[in-house]
Parts: sequence; C-alpha cells; structure tokens
Amino acid sequence: MVHSRSLRPLLVWCGLAAAAPAVSAQVRVLDEGSFTIYRGDTRVGREDFSIRATADAAGPLAAQGTVAIDNRRLQPALSTTAAGVPVSYQLEIREGRDVTARWALQIGGGRAVSRERSASGEASTEFPAPPSAVLFDEQVAHHAWFVLRRAASGTLGILRPRDGTTGNITIAGGSPDTITIGGRPIPSRRFTLRADWGAPPREVWIDASSRLLQVRVDGNGLRFTRDEAPTGS
Repeated sequence: MVHSRSLRPLLVWCGLAAAAPAVSAQVRVLDEGSFTIYRGDTRVGREDFSIRATADAAGPLAAQGTVAIDNRRLQPALSTTAAGVPVSYQLEIREGRDVTARWALQIGGGRAVSRERSASGEASTEFPAPPSAVLFDEQVAHHAWFVLRRAASGTLGILRPRDGTTGNITIAGGSPDTITIGGRPIPSRRFTLRADWGAPPREVWIDASSRLLQVRVDGNGLRFTRDEAPTGS
C-alpha cells in the first residue's frame, strides 16, 4: 500500500473528473428509479440512480446516481465490464454547498489505485483488486444490485473504494417475500448481506427481473424504499 499527502487546498485540484463514464447512445436500462430514505419512520433523504448497459451484450455497464441524506450529498459514478468487474469509480461528497471530498478509483491488472482529494490534502492508495471482486460503497444503496448480479448466495470479494481495502460479503436468503410500493404488493426475493469488516448487515429485496425494491440497513435504522414499482413488476 502506498500513501502520499500534501496540503494543497481542494480548490486548486482539477485532476479527477466528476462526470459519469461515457456510454453509447444505444443503451439498455437495467434498473433505474429512486428511493426515499427513512430513518425509522422519518423521511431523511432520497437516492436517484440509473444502471445501464450498451446495446452490445459484451459492452460495459455504467451506474450513476445522487444520494442526498440530511445535509450530505453524494454523487457516485461506477463503470464496469459486462460481467460487473469494476473498471473505474468516481465519488464527490458535499456538505451543504461545499465539496468536502472527491475520490477516483482506477482498476486493472489485479490492482486498484485510489486518489482522494479533500480540504486537508491529497492521498493515493494502491491495493489488490481480485478479478472476481465487486465494488461496493456502503452509503450507496444501488450498489447492492452489482453484488446480487454476481452471486445469489455464498461469499463474494468486495473492493471498498473509500477505505482502499478489500473484504468479503456473505450472501444468504433469496426466499420469496412481498414488498408494498405505492400501495401495491410486489412479489420479491429477500437477501441478507453480511460484511466481514464490521459493517451492519443489510437486507435487500429485488423483483423477478433482479431490480431493486428496497434496501434496509440493520443497526443504523436506514431504509431505502423504491418510490415507484419498476415497470412489469
């Protein structure tokens, strides 16, 4: 692992692109929508997201979104291969109107290089990136889509972009369940994801087409509930 830091202020930094990865004009929407975020029964935010693929079955996937919770706003953008292997990740975090941090992660050749820019300086971290690993940001609910796309049970390697480390998630469940969205019961499957780095377990509900319906994080009381049922659910 390699680290480097400087005291250059965030405002002079311009080396990381905040824009989402470019995608061909011909795309397939794999999942797209919004969640209302609740803490207990209180609404505290919203997550909008889009996961798309090129028309070519062997082409890349691109996921981007906005997570607004309390006074904090995250803008993640993930690019992967058709198999969901991460290629790059960008993240911008704002507190109110101020940008407080930016991350950029490049993955290839079994290694990941993460660069962070914040008001306190710059940091660069290099760490192993197993070819079977999936990128997972704990504060981005729609990243659970990539976890369940890769495996419906067992243990999966995880890249943790902000920590510059790897870990494992154990996936269990998949039993039939029902989620009510917009007053309508939606048939679903319910999974439990348990991380080995101490993060709270989360439960994830998906529909018959593997589109996300709800994510509930045990321990912090957060629940991400889809605003509208996906078409065809």
